[in-house]
Amino acid sequence: MRRSLWLACASALVLTLTSADALQAQDAPRPQVAEGQFEAEAINDHFKEHLQPALERALGRPFGEPVVFEVTTSQGMVDLVLSEFELVTGKLEDVDQEEQRAATRQLAAGLLGKVRVKDGVVLINPATFRVYRQLFQEEGCTKQDFLDVVLIHEATHVAQDRAHGLGEFIGGQQQLEGLRGRMSVVEGHAQLVTRRVAKELGLERAFALLVKVNSSLPEGVPAEQRPALEVMVAETALPYVEGERFMQALAEAEGDLAKAEARAFKSPPTKVRQVTRPLEYLTPPGKALDLEPLVKELASAWKVKELPVSRRLQLSDTQLRAALSQAPADLLERLLRELSSSWALVAGDANRQAILTFSHFKSTQGSQDMLTIEGAVLRLKDETFSRPDSPIKIESVRYGKSPFQGLKGLSAEKVITYQGQRIEVYTVVVVWDEYCLEAMTSNIQGGKAILLEYLEGALPRVGVSKEALTRAPAEPEGGAQGDEKGDDEGGEKGEEKGDDEGGEEGGEEGE
Repeated sequence: MRRSLWLACASALVLTLTSADALQAQDAPRPQVAEGQFEAEAINDHFKEHLQPALERALGRPFGEPVVFEVTTSQGMVDLVLSEFELVTGKLEDVDQEEQRAATRQLAAGLLGKVRVKDGVVLINPATFRVYRQLFQEEGCTKQDFLDVVLIHEATHVAQDRAHGLGEFIGGQQQLEGLRGRMSVVEGHAQLVTRRVAKELGLERAFALLVKVNSSLPEGVPAEQRPALEVMVAETALPYVEGERFMQALAEAEGDLAKAEARAFKSPPTKVRQVTRPLEYLTPPGKALDLEPLVKELASAWKVKELPVSRRLQLSDTQLRAALSQAPADLLERLLRELSSSWALVAGDANRQAILTFSHFKSTQGSQDMLTIEGAVLRLKDETFSRPDSPIKIESVRYGKSPFQGLKGLSAEKVITYQGQRIEVYTVVVVWDEYCLEAMTSNIQGGKAILLEYLEGALPRVGVSKEALTRAPAEPEGGAQGDEKGDDEGGEKGEEKGDDEGGEEGGEEGE
């Protein structure tokens, strides 16, 4: 089983918003900023005189050897990142290397700065600063204050490398989850240190801008593209946003940031869940359920050879919060407190997709809440696509109850159109005990029959009795058509989370 590295999720975003060619077109030998120069000598002198003392205080140790900055181009940044590709992902057993290399190339062109692992030198790409200024309509992206917070962040990586060896710390991982946990330590620690230095030096606004460009979409992104792209951004931003929160929680527990740094680099989180829920890292639960073996069973049951499972990914709280952002805030937070683990399986290609999301909760209340939330979000999306300005149009929609007599749930059959393409989408959400499984097919001929046959074979592998999977009688035509009150299982409002992740708009977002 292979799946994309978490950074690969950003490739669609990078391709949508910018490109390597656009970045390279803006490269200049010695571009100017409003309050200083993107010139190596000026950067090095400025850092040593104005930034390094405060950074050393935040770190709790001196640098010793000077930090060295160099100015590069977009192509130079791409070359650097690709030269280190094998170090970072070469040993991962669950990553499609060809796909990830292409995604890495696109992503590298958008980096503001990066430490060169072989010698600890920091490369700064001026073109990216100007691109972010255009994308986010933020003049601050080319101001000295913004450059300063980038220098502080990257210099923190230099300090990490000298103390812990970033090459060895990041490289050599065989599983995606391990790499994601370690990247959250690296970036989260750098963000927390940068925040503290920014506060001391009066650079809070510049730091807030850095967080913004790392973790949000520009205003100009079309509304119909935002839901899926926001989920991608939430995932790529995880090591920065959730990683910082993780390191802050660790610093509070240890009583000292330097001690937190030492602990995290010595014993990094092995699961993304530990990053988004630091208490489980600090005090591991005694009998935590490992959902991954059941996820493998679900993947093994998928028999559509022309649409193989291409990704198997444990979802973070950040992703789920973004995917279900339209749900009532109090209900969503209660759901996340109850959630034990959630995984996504994606089968198909750019135009046809089947997405399954399998979740386990601490109680049956959690699984029931998931059913309710998924239903509510689906109905809200219908309202969005019904607006006159929406490029996605709903031709027809039919909601129903669970297709199986022994399971609570909902079903939804839709026909949507996008750019002249007619797309059939079928969704099933079922719950039993503390589990919830959502399954969706988009633009797959005979998708409903394929999905129901799959569920009949797959659900017994994860504890559902075959008797419970007896097909429910067909509902009367039109009986559930747009009927918000027609379902009495708490699933009167149904939606699949895969919808937010390119699911319902699979024919659109996958292209």
